[in-house]
Amino acid sequence: MTGFFRATFLYMLAATVLTSILLDDPLGTLVGLTRIVSSFLGLIAGASAAFVPVMLLLLWWFGRKVPLERLRPMLIVALASVWLQVGFMLFKSAIPQLVPFFADPFWAWADQVLLFGHDAWQLAHMITPEALIPWFPLVYLTTWSLTAYAFPVLVTAIERDEAVALRYLWLFFLSWVLCGNVFALAGSSVGPVYYDRQLGGDRFAAMAASFEQSGYAQSAIALLQDRLWSRSGEAMSFISAFPSVHVAVAVIVALYLRERLPRLRFAGYGFLALIGLISVYSGYHYLLDGIASLVIVLGIHAALIRGFARRAGGILPAVTTPTISPHLP
Repeated sequence: MTGFFRATFLYMLAATVLTSILLDDPLGTLVGLTRIVSSFLGLIAGASAAFVPVMLLLLWWFGRKVPLERLRPMLIVALASVWLQVGFMLFKSAIPQLVPFFADPFWAWADQVLLFGHDAWQLAHMITPEALIPWFPLVYLTTWSLTAYAFPVLVTAIERDEAVALRYLWLFFLSWVLCGNVFALAGSSVGPVYYDRQLGGDRFAAMAASFEQSGYAQSAIALLQDRLWSRSGEAMSFISAFPSVHVAVAVIVALYLRERLPRLRFAGYGFLALIGLISVYSGYHYLLDGIASLVIVLGIHAALIRGFARRAGGILPAVTTPTISPHLP
């Protein structure tokens, strides 16, 4: 667990130094860092408050089932998760300064090639029941945000096999860094919802009209998208589409549930499918953003399985052979 903590702290430190150099304003970077930390903690507090019964149930469960010796690593990982989120946001804010957004025309074209002349958002709007749209903010903002922070802590709390816990902690860390920073630089883009505002024209005007018709334009997600764009000209901008970190986190959750809690695997698949649908419906992402995240996370996971197997001097149990933690019912 300490290795995970060190990696996340160094990651945040490197992001802070990079941002300071790019802005040529150490004080401004410190102010931005403070703003990010406070906003992130506020978001987590709000997400937790929205799930008060669930949080109380988890606290009761941990009180019964988690040995006291687990509390220290849980606290370490909880703090490491903060470092990870803050470092990610700082690095993300640096993307347009390092590599100006250039790839949107290619991703939009590639989606149409893949979908036989259709945009991904069109198909998403066709298949999505209107009754589901009001639930999008709860799933995509609240539930996902809480999951994105708490997943490493929960794995540390309930996973008795230390090798498995470490594998998923490193999968979580590497997925954020590679999907959210490295590959985001390689395919720097704003996403369909900002395409026309970034490049001009009316390439996605029909999507905006569909938002108004469905009522999505007044949703919390749409309002957040507008706020992000209004701040896109500031020194710290947090717009970046390729690949989808939302989908990456959902893939990690689905993998863990399939391997360790097979009775909940369909909940993981459903969460992944819903996150993927919302990311495309909302215009945050092209379809290929989600596909790329799926491929990247699966690739990292396969590499970690082989790496941990070599480290153990043998072959670890295959991920298709589930083993339930003794701490779970």
